[in-house]
Amino acid sequence: SVYDIVEGTKVARINVSEGDSVQKGDVLATFDTSGMIPAISERQQAYNDAIGMYNSAQKSTLDSKSKISQLDKEIAELQAQADKLRAKETNSPPPTAGNNAGTPPSSGTQSGSSVNLLKMLMDALAALNNPNGGNQTGITMPTTASNGIGNLIDQSGSQAELISIEAQMAMLKAQKSVLEASGGVSSLSSVYKMVAGATKKSLDEIKSQKAEMDRGWIAKADGIVSKINIREGEVYTQSSSYGGQVNISGLLDGLTGDTDIASLVSQVMSSGQGYSSAGMIVESFSDYSAKFTLGKYDSQRIKYNMPATVSFLSYEYSGVVSFISAKAQSGSGSLSALSGSSSSNTLDAIVSIDDPDTNLILGFDAKVSILIGEVQNALLIPIESLQGDTEEKFVFIYNKAKNRAEKRLVEVGISSDRNYEIKSGIKEGEIVIKNPPRGLADGAKVRVGEMK
Repeated sequence: SVYDIVEGTKVARINVSEGDSVQKGDVLATFDTSGMIPAISERQQAYNDAIGMYNSAQKSTLDSKSKISQLDKEIAELQAQADKLRAKETNSPPPTAGNNAGTPPSSGTQSGSSVNLLKMLMDALAALNNPNGGNQTGITMPTTASNGIGNLIDQSGSQAELISIEAQMAMLKAQKSVLEASGGVSSLSSVYKMVAGATKKSLDEIKSQKAEMDRGWIAKADGIVSKINIREGEVYTQSSSYGGQVNISGLLDGLTGDTDIASLVSQVMSSGQGYSSAGMIVESFSDYSAKFTLGKYDSQRIKYNMPATVSFLSYEYSGVVSFISAKAQSGSGSLSALSGSSSSNTLDAIVSIDDPDTNLILGFDAKVSILIGEVQNALLIPIESLQGDTEEKFVFIYNKAKNRAEKRLVEVGISSDRNYEIKSGIKEGEIVIKNPPRGLADGAKVRVGEMK
């Protein structure tokens, strides 16, 4: 297990030394965490800023939606009035020369009024759509669309009223366009929410780290202390402060719909990220294991969860196969227990040791034995006696009567690191040549030497 020392903490006491055996629950070291308080305050402020900006964006969005809804209602009412006036004007008879209602304004006066009015509206809309005309949301629209317009209209009657209504609608639509444009920033409230979530996560992490350091390092399992990188009285710091002040407002300046959100959130997290490193390492007995490799034939016989025995010096430990790689890796070669041929690719496998103790030393070689089968009253031959390949296997029998070597095809069963089971081909009592020389032929004359 690795125990991280967090920046800003002071080592109060170390209760163990390298090489010590520890039991689960032992207090390994204690700390003074008062130096972490400024970092926690910074992250708390960052979170408060992010939440404030998110709430402000939400309110702005709701206000804009409410105003737009009201403008839509007023525009609809004016549109209804305009439709009525147009219908009235269409159904009314044209004026006659003897009409005493008054002399209608000349066409030049009417045209001039309409041109002035339309020019003013076009200029206002052009200002709204001008990207270089300053902040769009800074344009102030009159609360009553007819203010300042009535002076331009010097005619009376339903036609003048219609022009005035259309002017009011145009100005209200302009106000709506302004609100919709400013709503582009408000619609990014989801981004502010993500930033708030990131700062909250950062705050929770450092609070959790402080709580753990306040408790001290507690041994998570029985084991041995293999490394200590801290000293009593030492305050763990880096050259910079704890990640620096998290300036959320600065990070969100100029936020637009094109902002790379993933990069922004990453900046928020990294700006408030504290520094930690391994202060102590305890090799847990529960993590002790023996690593070995399997050739392609043995890989078909060794299965996950098989019982195993690990031998180290004169000590033996029970275990279980806890891992077998799914992919063969290139290696220096391994001897297949079945055929005796070598393979350049092997599978990594691991046996987890059930009850390790201090007699085991990490890094040394050990022997792994796995029972893959069991046969009672089996006929066995030494592993060095078997010859052949995957298609044909044979041994040489010593014919005592003829003093000759006799080739005998055999069928093999299970095997160990010393013997093969013979299912057929030879009988009990026959003499098998243990390590026949290369090139020995069937029927060759041989002489039995003395065993040395």
